[in-house]
Amino acid sequence: MNKKTKSQPKKKRGRSGETSSVKLYLISTAKSFVLFLILFAAAAFICYKADLSRENYFIIALAVCAVSSFLSGAFMSVKLKEKGIICGFLGALPLTAVTVISSLIAGGEVSAPLIAATCVAMMFLGTAGGLTAANMRR
Repeated sequence: MNKKTKSQPKKKRGRSGETSSVKLYLISTAKSFVLFLILFAAAAFICYKADLSRENYFIIALAVCAVSSFLSGAFMSVKLKEKGIICGFLGALPLTAVTVISSLIAGGEVSAPLIAATCVAMMFLGTAGGLTAANMRR
């Protein structure tokens, strides 16, 4: 009964051996922040070179937030290989928090409905990015 068969390699368990979903989440979040900063730097450069008025800054910033939120949800869904809705939502959450906090710190003419609309849009687009990436996997 004790036949020696080819044993499958044992999966390493514990903190050092497994790639935890927290680690993957942090890696995806870091990639999203880098992309977010690159897109904002490019948008700032375009605004500077094009000599746009201050009224256009908010629209451009919202577009950058939307694109980075969508891509953040997609990164998270691809990396974690889980359900797209949850991964997309969790992927957009840190970017949304940073956007809201920076808007509140900057002050200016920021209203509560505008912040709420930005939050909803970013979370929706993050979820859409997660769903898109999950459907592309299949």
